[in-house]
Amino acid sequence: EGAPIDMAIALKSSDGSLSADEASIEQGEVQGAPVTVRSAGNVPMVVVLGDPPAIPGDPECGARVASMTLRLHTFDLCHTGYRIVTGAPLTLYGFVDQTLSPSGAAVRLSLANVFLPMFASDGLAYELKLDGRAATAWVDDGELVLVPAAARGKARVTVTATDGRETATRSFVVRVGDPPVVAAPLAAMALEAGGQPFEASLAQAFSAPAAATLTFSAASSTPQLATARVVGATLTVVPNDAGREGRLTVAVTATDELGLSATQHVEVTVSSSSRPFLRGWRLTLPKGG
Repeated sequence: EGAPIDMAIALKSSDGSLSADEASIEQGEVQGAPVTVRSAGNVPMVVVLGDPPAIPGDPECGARVASMTLRLHTFDLCHTGYRIVTGAPLTLYGFVDQTLSPSGAAVRLSLANVFLPMFASDGLAYELKLDGRAATAWVDDGELVLVPAAARGKARVTVTATDGRETATRSFVVRVGDPPVVAAPLAAMALEAGGQPFEASLAQAFSAPAAATLTFSAASSTPQLATARVVGATLTVVPNDAGREGRLTVAVTATDELGLSATQHVEVTVSSSSRPFLRGWRLTLPKGG
């Protein structure tokens, strides 16, 4: 085998050459047998010549492929003549957290969008680990099938792909439950700069399943005009005291214990105070006599 080559984990391709931000790459020719290299983490890898595997949806050398990490896979980028292989399956993307309705249909996720064999001739086998009882999961014809198994709850699904030599693992969260919804839109607010805060109850503004527990939060689009806060189920909007006028939006969000949420927006208008005021002046009355 050839001499070790120092190589950063992250490789990039530009104008037909490989580059790395954190280490140099020895760009020697590879003749005949593969050359063994080691990453900064001492993970054995091989550099060989050959055609790269087909990447679904990205047949050309694009930015997404060119920025993949070495530990996952980097291959003959833009005809450099180098192919870097770890022997582990390639992970294209991670899973996205899923939300299932308790009465909804099964959700099917393509595993080919997440895992890819390092070599086209390799097949992948999958192992599932389920932490939680809110959903069930299994693999069917290259797809991960998710089915709700409770009215409300969470489950973490971990999927491990193996080519018989090494493995790649990805996990995600499944939430089962109906999210909160807006029940009564909050009315627009008209405030005076330097005036009194405006308070509104959020108790009837959102509705959720009986088993859900809601917490509320609020954010002002323009804190220089007015700020917003929530204590318990009471929204308070405080106008500025610097005489600024304008319009803003307050986003009010209700979030349940599963992390599911609903948001409504309140229009707020801040105008100048109708009461004249003087700053930095003192009134002195003449003495009588």
